[in-house]
Amino acid sequence: MSRYRTVIIALMILITSSFSLLSTEVSSYSTPNTGIDWSMDELVAHSSGAVTGSSPNFIVHESITISKEDSLIINSGEIIKFDLNCALFVNGILKAIGTDDNNITFTSSEETPKQGDWQGIRFHDDSIDHECIIEYCIVEYAKTGVHCDRSSPTIVNNIIRKNSHPINGGTSEGNIVCDYYASPNISNNTIELSDNFGILIKHDSKPNILDNEILNNEHGGILCSRGADAFISRNDVSDNGYGFEIFLSDPIITFNTLYYNVFDAFYGATSCNSTLSNNIIENTNVFDIHLRKNSNVILLNTEFDDGNVMIEDDTSSLTVKWNIDIKVADKNDAPIVDARVKIYDPQNIEIYSGLTDSNGYVRNIVCVEYVKTSTTTVRSKIEVTKDGYIKAEQQVIVDETKEISVELLLPGQADGSDGLSETIILIIIGVGIAVAVLLGIFIGLKRPRVDDEIKEKRAKKTRKGKPEKQEIYKKPKKKVKGKRYPTKKSSRKSRSRR
Repeated sequence: MSRYRTVIIALMILITSSFSLLSTEVSSYSTPNTGIDWSMDELVAHSSGAVTGSSPNFIVHESITISKEDSLIINSGEIIKFDLNCALFVNGILKAIGTDDNNITFTSSEETPKQGDWQGIRFHDDSIDHECIIEYCIVEYAKTGVHCDRSSPTIVNNIIRKNSHPINGGTSEGNIVCDYYASPNISNNTIELSDNFGILIKHDSKPNILDNEILNNEHGGILCSRGADAFISRNDVSDNGYGFEIFLSDPIITFNTLYYNVFDAFYGATSCNSTLSNNIIENTNVFDIHLRKNSNVILLNTEFDDGNVMIEDDTSSLTVKWNIDIKVADKNDAPIVDARVKIYDPQNIEIYSGLTDSNGYVRNIVCVEYVKTSTTTVRSKIEVTKDGYIKAEQQVIVDETKEISVELLLPGQADGSDGLSETIILIIIGVGIAVAVLLGIFIGLKRPRVDDEIKEKRAKKTRKGKPEKQEIYKKPKKKVKGKRYPTKKSSRKSRSRR
């Protein structure tokens, strides 16, 4: 019996010791390679690093490293605070999954936190990409909020903010960094208030960046550098330094809205050959599009201010394309069927030929509106023909409706008048001119010119030898009794005496 009592006492001592460890700071304790999922409470006893506290509040005193054999699960509502220069390194699996109304928070332990207090969450090459998830979390006050190095975790529905600022003279980067072939899924996040970039993509990384709000990042919203051919779609990019800054990369940028950015909305710094399709660019403080050093960019169906473009040299160009509908109609706006529509690019090469449908349309044609360099702008041309009509040609200038109307005229029609009315007007004008000419001739014959009258009078004077008598006053033939008539020589004085 005493033997059993001894065993029971030993077990109790062991259990008591285990509970004591769970509440004690452990420094550099090596994680066993068991492949077990640990919670933050269990990390106190089993993970490398130094962590104190219990759920939901923890403080990390030395950097945590999750080995490639293990995983760490962080639960909704937990708050993990990091001392200065600490980090969470992920070589295995990290699952930090909160909820919309109960986020997980990664932040600084400082009483007055600031950008760059701790190093951030860093996924390394050994991390298990498809198992690593950060969702409904707040990540703030780190040097880099989330750093993906040769790794591709899922980063969705988070608030990642106020990260960057150099630590110990190092370089600052931003809220999210994708480095060396990283291809994470970055979706539905609010990425804001970095003193550098919202998202920095470099060294052949190709992330999918979808449906995020990227705003108020001091240097820029997104920087793509050195082969960062990202897919960037449906993001709101506003109030940053630059909207997009592209260097030695060719990202695909589609269906984004860029507005109120402080410098340029899109800055192709060097060797950028991107296609921007179906974007909206507006209210930019400097340039909507700014290209330099061998940057050749295509805009397709993208609304922007084409008077707000800077192309620094002729090694760079902007090609503006639209999916357009072309409507062909007559003077009365009646559709013309089977009209031949041809489109020629700015090099005068035919790029499209087709016939109008029963409504007078050719539809959804990709057409180059113009190609612009620093010194020239060249437009495409539309040519429309139909038997019996005058050929129509015009340069492509597309408005926001992305529809171009071409009018075909019958012979004799021009400038807004139909053929019959124009003929009548010409006849009336001709008759009016003829009448005016005849009337002038008639008046000229009826009334001799003044100089002819003078010549005639001089001729008469010469023939008679003296001038004709000019009759000044004529007396009546009969005198009326009692009435006197003054003569030419009578004066006021003589009349008064009488």
